[in-house]
Amino acid sequence: MLSFRSVAETWRVIGKARKRSEYIANNLVASSENQWPVIHFFYPPSSINRLSDEDFREIYFLSTGAYPSEVMENPDIIHLLSGLSETEVTEMSLPSAHMRLESILSDIDNETRTRLMYPLFGKLNQRDLKVFLMRLSKRGGPARRKDIMVALSMANGELFHHVRSACNLMGLKRTSTLFSAGQFEYEAVRPRIGWSMVVPAPTYISDLASVPFGSCLIEPVEGAWVTIHINRKENVSIGFTASGGELPEDDDEILRWADSANIPNGIFLCDYAEMRDTPLLVIDLLSPEDLSLSFAGRRKLIEGHIASWALKKLHFVDDPLTVVEVSNNKPVVLRNPHGILTFENIPDELVLVRVEKKERVLRVTEGRVIQPTTGAPPYVVWTVSARDGMGYYPLGELQTHDHVVEAYIKRHIESNWKMVEGESIKIDVPCFVEVAMDASGWGDFGPYVSGSIVKGSPTSGISDVIGVEEIGWS
Repeated sequence: MLSFRSVAETWRVIGKARKRSEYIANNLVASSENQWPVIHFFYPPSSINRLSDEDFREIYFLSTGAYPSEVMENPDIIHLLSGLSETEVTEMSLPSAHMRLESILSDIDNETRTRLMYPLFGKLNQRDLKVFLMRLSKRGGPARRKDIMVALSMANGELFHHVRSACNLMGLKRTSTLFSAGQFEYEAVRPRIGWSMVVPAPTYISDLASVPFGSCLIEPVEGAWVTIHINRKENVSIGFTASGGELPEDDDEILRWADSANIPNGIFLCDYAEMRDTPLLVIDLLSPEDLSLSFAGRRKLIEGHIASWALKKLHFVDDPLTVVEVSNNKPVVLRNPHGILTFENIPDELVLVRVEKKERVLRVTEGRVIQPTTGAPPYVVWTVSARDGMGYYPLGELQTHDHVVEAYIKRHIESNWKMVEGESIKIDVPCFVEVAMDASGWGDFGPYVSGSIVKGSPTSGISDVIGVEEIGWS
């Protein structure tokens, strides 16, 4: 039985390791008959509500009768809590730690959580207790989803693309359970109605001449991809985001839409844009009886059943090079009419292209740390602003590459900040950047822009920044 000490040690070292998957795979091999606790520990599922620093402060007070500020000035609460360990040697298995972790997170009362934590102080040493508390926290884990899939592939001797496809269609838990039971069969991997599934993002291609197919169907990028699952016999009508999370829409609302549009039973890829007259538009059928059916064949199949108003309109062109004439300078997805469904969105099926990048100068005025609910590492979104007279008007929050932050944006930040959920980052020195704009306009709450920060603009000043009056024309 795998010791929690081994998992905790792996947690500590993989943060800076280049081959994180190898370390995780070693733990999977050591726990081959029950692999899920390993995965669950390194890659927390989004459905679990982890603990905030405020929760930890209350737990510390309930455990000691003292407020953290009474013990240490500006304490790191996790470091302070881990100091309550009463043993030098960790004596706890991973399955036991896993059950304890689930019990703590499933309870909503910090008094009960405190009681559940008491045994840990005598079974986990300080270093390992700190790792356990990090897993409980909202600070995220050291592994990414791809690390887990690669580790599953290595530990079980299965091709990576088989594992990736299974994880996307069945989820990490079902896939690891099949491996643990020795029952994994790639040929049986299929999407199932009611099961959350991941829709991989298409490959981005900057050069239209590099598109690996000829004639194509153009899909304008308007909203977000979602999957809609309909099975009236079993009373299933549910929607999932592309990352596998449930849509906020009520199941009955989805079923009413399906009935009005004559949507048959099955799994459908849709474009979801909340503010559009018809929020859901069907793009593709993801559950055909014949998996060898091409995209054009699947479209023909659904066009014969579904109301035309519920279908996303696609534009056919003979040559990808002509896309520039019909794309209105906006990002589009190019779909191969002859592409076979792989559930992996490989370039032979579809690609994402941006026909023309419009890079305009904006000012970065502040930053904010975001912690993904999937357990992935935190990241920063940066508020960009347009020129408004001699001042600036905020347009929204955009992301950028780490190298842009390190090489340019950080030079304009004098105050210290941490990668903690909700942390506000003050930009002390005027910071101008070039933004690749996907769209801009005026909404209910003022002007907005979507796109990404591509690089710094150190020679720019206020006169170079796009004026707020230009928003919508860019």
